[in-house]
Amino acid sequence: MLKVKNNKFFAGLIIVVVAVVILDVAVYAVYKGFSQATPSLKLNSAQASSMSIKTNKSSYASGETVIVTIINSGVKSMIENEAEEITVKGAPNLGKNYGVALIEKYNEDGWLAIEALWRCDSACIYPCTETQAIKPGEIKVFIWDQTRKLCQGDGVDIETVNAGAGRYRISSAVLDPGGGHKLIHSEEFIIK
Repeated sequence: MLKVKNNKFFAGLIIVVVAVVILDVAVYAVYKGFSQATPSLKLNSAQASSMSIKTNKSSYASGETVIVTIINSGVKSMIENEAEEITVKGAPNLGKNYGVALIEKYNEDGWLAIEALWRCDSACIYPCTETQAIKPGEIKVFIWDQTRKLCQGDGVDIETVNAGAGRYRISSAVLDPGGGHKLIHSEEFIIK
């Protein structure tokens, strides 16, 4: 009797293990299919370790929406909102209120951060204090309307202007698995 019960137990255990493996393979296939072959979203990307920043196109008409996707395919949260860790040259009117990533524009002096991909609130002067860690397996999507906020003096007077034609990229400081932070960028994109 005991032998029959054990056989049923092991048979049931094998069925459960096989079902878990099949489910795991199916989930991975769906993930890979989404990340590599989504027909409506051709991705323009750059990757550092397990974090990547992608735009939906490499060229945009003036005023066209830019869709930015940040993907953490790793096992640790990757982005921190510590402003001092983002080591890019910023426009003097960028303000202090930004987290996640910065939009950079190329000019005669090199790359210059002109706008935050995301701001905590509308006040320019106060640093962002909200945590914006991208958790393992998380995908965050941001929309940029090709405008930039010009933060004036005390941060109260904010003027919104068109970012204009040129070469752009998205930059972010991510936690480096080897320690410290590493600056990553999307591939460049053009606004005509």
